[in-house]
Amino acid sequence: MLAGRTRVRAGEAMDFASHIKKPERAEYPALTSIWAAAVRATHHFLSETDFQDIHAQVCSKYLPAMDLYAFYYPGPMAAGLDKAAAGCAVWPGSGALPENGLCAGFIGRSSITPDAAARLARAGLARVPAIQVETLFVDPAFHCRGIGRALLDFTRRDYPCIFLDVNEQNAAAACFYAHYGFTTIGRSELDGQGRAYPLLHLYYQAPGLCPLS
Repeated sequence: MLAGRTRVRAGEAMDFASHIKKPERAEYPALTSIWAAAVRATHHFLSETDFQDIHAQVCSKYLPAMDLYAFYYPGPMAAGLDKAAAGCAVWPGSGALPENGLCAGFIGRSSITPDAAARLARAGLARVPAIQVETLFVDPAFHCRGIGRALLDFTRRDYPCIFLDVNEQNAAAACFYAHYGFTTIGRSELDGQGRAYPLLHLYYQAPGLCPLS
């Protein structure tokens, strides 16, 4: 059974499902700011040239191609955060919080790609509805509050099997996914754009599902 609440700081309690919603297109710049802040904080191996190249395409190319869900941190809780730590432009310039809370992170999903399907078939994994997580980023100001786990839990409600890639050099993310229950089913020397950033191919399968014979 999925957990009903996400982990937040002491004294806080939150029903996470009610705070996950599909973002509006107008929010894509804010999601891009979250992406940039999170990558700066975690992807120290990424060259500045590659960062700028990817950054230029996040809002216009990558986000529109995904099925997006965002986590909105409730205003009363977000109001106590240090604005300077809230990752650049995600905090409204006026200082006023949006009515539905502050966007703290997002997950981008898509149908399983042919390449991923081939990897799963070679691994002999279950023929059940699966989803591919293309991106999962949480603003650094909200790290260690259970938001990443909440977004994965939300995805698991409809898709008991999840496939995703993680940069091998991003040890913290690889550890997070391993702790969640993902297993490594492969590795590629290059990333999806042919850059020299090795990828680990990870798979999560809900307990109780039978693998292929």
